[in-house]
Amino acid sequence: MNQPLQDERIVTSLRIEVQLSSADAWPVQFTMVDSNGESLPAAVTLRDGDLENLHTVLAKIAAHAAPAAGGLPFGGLDETRVILGFDDYVTPHFNFYFTIAYPSGDGGYQPVTGRALVTDDSLARLVEGLREVKEAGQGVVDWVVAD
Repeated sequence: MNQPLQDERIVTSLRIEVQLSSADAWPVQFTMVDSNGESLPAAVTLRDGDLENLHTVLAKIAAHAAPAAGGLPFGGLDETRVILGFDDYVTPHFNFYFTIAYPSGDGGYQPVTGRALVTDDSLARLVEGLREVKEAGQGVVDWVVAD
């Protein structure tokens, strides 16, 4: 079976829009912008506790209290999926990645991955934005990777 090659790009910014929900599921729109200025949207549903977990894990990684390895997946089986994660930390950068896996129609997915070298200050801004959205229960995080 032939697997399509993964589309890799340089991510320059990430927008996370969390909508208020009365259920145990939270509609979230992720939008990754690459170095060519192309916007790649991904609408997913977070389960109850996912937003809190994302904030907690990223806060630990930003504080160097947890390893910068692995990813946090979001999205259901029949929808677009996203993974936000890290490959490693090599002073002074985190090796960040954000993957969107779009359903391909044949039961598979077409992945697009954005990668970036992220500084401590940059990751701290993402963590702070997520904290604000988490506490409000809704909102937008506009994260620009560069310092």
